[in-house]
Amino acid sequence: MNFEVSDPKDNGEVLPWQLSEAESQFHGPEIELHPRRDALRPMTLVLECVHRDQNQAQCSNKEIEPLYQHKQGKVNKYSGKQASLEERLCELQSENMLLQQQLDVVQNEAKSKKTINIPEPFPDYMSKAMRKQLLMLEDRSKQSINECKCVKDRMYQYETDRAEMQACVRRLQQELTDTRKKVSMLEASLEVTAHHQTNAENKTQHLERKLHQISDQNADLTAKLGIDNFSTSPSECRNSTSSKRVIMYERDTKEM
Repeated sequence: MNFEVSDPKDNGEVLPWQLSEAESQFHGPEIELHPRRDALRPMTLVLECVHRDQNQAQCSNKEIEPLYQHKQGKVNKYSGKQASLEERLCELQSENMLLQQQLDVVQNEAKSKKTINIPEPFPDYMSKAMRKQLLMLEDRSKQSINECKCVKDRMYQYETDRAEMQACVRRLQQELTDTRKKVSMLEASLEVTAHHQTNAENKTQHLERKLHQISDQNADLTAKLGIDNFSTSPSECRNSTSSKRVIMYERDTKEM
């Protein structure tokens, strides 16, 4: 059997080269990894901020939602109580009126019995049942009056709150009315300004047309003067032309 034995000298030369090659292959990706990590840090920070904001929003939502439900429930409960208070007030007023009538009847009966001459063996002319009924009616009447007073107080508070809301509504309506008036005034002022601007533009266009006419007339006069014989002196010609221009200018000014 034959064995091949590697030369230690060859191994000593090859291994350092392979190690160097492996290190270079390792450092290459590592160098590329640093920029990627640097680029990833800001994204990570942004993501953390987003998560933090999301958690805060969720916490706020959890805190606000029960509060909103509670307030909404109180509003609904207040509306229901207001309707029931109005019904209860009507019932108490009717009941109080009935109790007052019954109390008046019992008191009248007691007064009528006082006028009757009752024998000496019967000093207590009012029976216990009548006294008990009278006391019961008086007690119920007091309770009804007190409850009616409480209901009226609560109704007064409701009326006060409603009056404040109505005052706020009136104030807002007044502000809205004032704003509408200001808008109307501004629109009217804008319309007047636009009318003046249109008139000014029309006048400007009219003047421009007049100037064009005068310019054309001057051109015609210049052409005619070039064709005419020099029967007159240049100074007389200039004076005549100037006189015509003055006359035309005065006529145009009068027409304007």
